[in-house]
Amino acid sequence: MKNTMIFFLVFGLIKLSQAQTNTFPTSGEVGIGTLSPAYKLHINSSNYNDIFSLQRSNGSQGNLFDFRITSNPYGSGGLLNNRSLSLVANENAGDIAFFSDPENTASNLVLKSSGKVGIGNTSPEYMLDVNGLGYFRSALYAEHQNNQLRIVDSDDDLVWSLNANLGNFNIRSLTESKIYMHFDGNLSYEPFRATSSGVSIGYSTFIDGDIESKKVKVTATPGSVPDYVFAKDYRLMSLNEVEEFIKANSHLPNIPNAREIESHGQDVGSLQLKLLEKIEELTLYMIDLKKENTELLKRIESIEKKQ
Repeated sequence: MKNTMIFFLVFGLIKLSQAQTNTFPTSGEVGIGTLSPAYKLHINSSNYNDIFSLQRSNGSQGNLFDFRITSNPYGSGGLLNNRSLSLVANENAGDIAFFSDPENTASNLVLKSSGKVGIGNTSPEYMLDVNGLGYFRSALYAEHQNNQLRIVDSDDDLVWSLNANLGNFNIRSLTESKIYMHFDGNLSYEPFRATSSGVSIGYSTFIDGDIESKKVKVTATPGSVPDYVFAKDYRLMSLNEVEEFIKANSHLPNIPNAREIESHGQDVGSLQLKLLEKIEELTLYMIDLKKENTELLKRIESIEKKQ
């Protein structure tokens, strides 16, 4: 009987020592699930479904935070599908959200159970939905030929999109194409505008090469079109005056010389109007010559009749 009691006592102590798997020393490492902790806090569990859980006092509210390794825990890296850390929300409809202010009910970053990520947006509609300014210090890539970079307004309506489809570079808006360019924040000065009706450039453009066009329209300032040549008070230089001017300057009056055009170029519209002025002046000279010729012919005919 005495030997039997000693056996059960020793057996119970062995079981008690085997069941005791936690150690909480006054100093040093703390072990949960291990009597030989290797870290300041060492948690060891053969059940990977629930390693760490933080709950409310009312268990019916669900866990506030779970750290667990779910199915297929062992990959070549040793943890969940080769991941070094996995943070898992409730399997049914849980999201993972990050807050910077405990009194702010809107999260700064949310990872939806659908895989969508919202930054500054608690209800992301896209895989990455950012509400606010963004800055990319490196490149932004879209690997599919139909991918687009879109900018929308406050109603989520498309303002314009940018896409490269099969080598074509396209910029378009939802309805009428409108592209404006402003510099230095000056909205009153618009050097470039492209709409469905055409392209307007209000800034100096330099092209070192040829320009091919079927039609070029140059507008004129009111009063600059040389119909004034035919006005009664217009002073038309005599041909003798024109001859003297050409001898002295080697170019026509009111026409820039070669050196000026070669050095500074020439306004096409202005030059066309000046050439038109010369054509109209030549027309007046021809009319006067016609009158003189007619008068001379009459005199010749009169002399011939007298002979």
